[in-house]
Amino acid sequence: MMQRLVELLAWLGLFPGLVFGALDPVDTTIVETVLRMENFDLRSSEKATAAVGRYLDAKKGSEDYFKLIERFVIKDRVPELLGIIQVNPASTEGIAALNLVLQLDEASLEKGLQDPALAPALKKGLGIIKHPGYGPAVTPVVEVPPAQAVPVPEIAHLLKKTGDVGLGRKVYAKLCAVCHLPSTVKIDFGPNLSEIGSKLPKAELYTAIFDPSAGVSFGFEGWQLTMKSGAQFTGLITSETDAAVSLVMIGGVKLPLKKADIAGRVMMKQSLMPPGLHQAMREDELVALVEYLASMKKKG
Repeated sequence: MMQRLVELLAWLGLFPGLVFGALDPVDTTIVETVLRMENFDLRSSEKATAAVGRYLDAKKGSEDYFKLIERFVIKDRVPELLGIIQVNPASTEGIAALNLVLQLDEASLEKGLQDPALAPALKKGLGIIKHPGYGPAVTPVVEVPPAQAVPVPEIAHLLKKTGDVGLGRKVYAKLCAVCHLPSTVKIDFGPNLSEIGSKLPKAELYTAIFDPSAGVSFGFEGWQLTMKSGAQFTGLITSETDAAVSLVMIGGVKLPLKKADIAGRVMMKQSLMPPGLHQAMREDELVALVEYLASMKKKG
């Protein structure tokens, strides 16, 4: 019965008057129908296959796009997925595309790593997910020198100094806004720092920068998820159902992961904020950053 319904809906899609913009509402109905059919074989219906193809073309890069490709193992979309990775491997779409390529066609990934035009993006994405089978990790979002390179300054010494709030705002935009609000790119990954000056004195702000693992905020505990493909995703679990886990990675990358694809998960003991962040700043920049953070207080 459901098979006939799919065929009927596909047939109705032949009428051009039902098309609005790039996405045919009948195609949408077909897609919603086949997704509800647990054992539906997309190859069994040419019209349903065509409807799904048009839907994918219209919704490229969306969550539904990746969900359909994974659900029906649509391997002919692998070149398209590689193209998404090439555009921005560190984006939500780039990481989702890489995760799918690892599941669907690892041989194409190997081939892409030999392509000078594609290899840099693939290596960056593989570094982000820390896949053990592919070379060293990518340069982190914030590049921090080795921990022993610069000793932790004395907080008592720093507290005697007054920083430039304007300079501190620039340092914040460079090093902090990639994970924390306030942020011009609206990334909400770590704790919101909009009123941090009303919550922590300068001494504790310095401590939080020097040793972020000393006090991880409730709800911001990091998790490392190891997939059956070998990929490892690290981030915050924002929601979970019986079938899936929603993970947000550093930089705001959002990734829905099927529980059936997860081999294991471990709660991290250390903070997701990298230690040694002070080493990415001069002393005057560090003092300025804390001055700026201390100035962000609750209004009224």
